[in-house]
Amino acid sequence: MPAEAAGLLHLGRPKTRLVEMYFSKIGPVELGEKIAEAFREKYGQLKDIGLEPDQIFSYLQEFAGVKGEPKRQAAAMAVMTYFFDRCDIFEDPETEAVSG
Repeated sequence: MPAEAAGLLHLGRPKTRLVEMYFSKIGPVELGEKIAEAFREKYGQLKDIGLEPDQIFSYLQEFAGVKGEPKRQAAAMAVMTYFFDRCDIFEDPETEAVSG
């Protein structure tokens, strides 16, 4: 993963606990899984067309809604970071190294 993308994910980490709490309070686990699946599908589509990691990250930010006012951008980045940290978006780096 490019260092700049890793830095942006680092900025989203302080708010991932709020994302986790939100998913645990709203009840059905299915919502979080549906969002994770949507990210996985989008990632797969972008990877399949041969985009570079920076390009994929940028498209996923757009998909997550990282635009508009800073408060909205921070919230969207927290959601993206939450799913990234759970390995719901990108492959696990260990798996990539083994299969790459």
